[in-house]
Amino acid sequence: MVTQIPGGVLAERFGGKNVFLYPMLIAALCTILCPLAAKLHIVVFMAVRVVIGLCQGFVFPAMHSIWSQWAPPLERTKLTSITYSGTQIGNIITIPLAALLCYYVSWEAVFYLFGIFGLVWCFFWFLIASNSPDECKRINSKEQSYINSSLDGQNGLLSALPFVAFWGAMTFAGFMADFLIRKKILSTTKTRKLHMLISQIGQAGALIAVGYCEQGQEMLAVALLTLSQGISGLQYGGYTVNHVDIAPRFAGTLLGISNTVSTVSGIAAPFIAASLTPDVYFDGFYKGIELI
Repeated sequence: MVTQIPGGVLAERFGGKNVFLYPMLIAALCTILCPLAAKLHIVVFMAVRVVIGLCQGFVFPAMHSIWSQWAPPLERTKLTSITYSGTQIGNIITIPLAALLCYYVSWEAVFYLFGIFGLVWCFFWFLIASNSPDECKRINSKEQSYINSSLDGQNGLLSALPFVAFWGAMTFAGFMADFLIRKKILSTTKTRKLHMLISQIGQAGALIAVGYCEQGQEMLAVALLTLSQGISGLQYGGYTVNHVDIAPRFAGTLLGISNTVSTVSGIAAPFIAASLTPDVYFDGFYKGIELI
């Protein structure tokens, strides 16, 4: 929450490439230092982890800033959705890999491997990424003209708002769920169901409403998207911790399975949207996509 709004402002002012690069570089270095920090003192370890979290707050605003300069309107949904699905694919890979490293090597190896991987990623990002088509030397003039001519002005700061709302709802859900269970207001099962019911219905309702926004109602659309993303954070009081409720010993495996299934829908969604959306704007198609 602390760094997402500044991240949007900085990405808008200086470009998303470096706003993405430097926090990730710091996060990778801090990840490598985690074992040493843990051996020094638990407070030192926690401080390093806080720094990593602060650095990761820059990611989504920077990513949106980059896509605002690169993604044509008719390809925007597909490109951003594929990017977001990468976070779930990362979970699928890292969770079982971390378990194997802990078992066969050591817990320190988890931090060393992922930290080194982060440094390698930063190196290639520095070489390959560009803030905009105008700065990229690897695309031809036709591609550059097509992208530039299809883009309207975007606001990097507004791009961060949905994730600020998501963080707030996620944090609230954790405290509220524990409160309801601890005070015996609701059972664990009913608490999980309540959070999922509110998050899913609320998110769906806001997305459907977005499809009915007219030209000139851009701020309303932003508000609805922020509401949709924010209220989805309530799922962290629902299914996200339900694996631990059901089978604590196998919670990691269950999370990997559920994330794999959810990633499939995340990958499929942009292609379904693209197949349903014609090359020219037609209001009915967009309403239909939001309903789906």
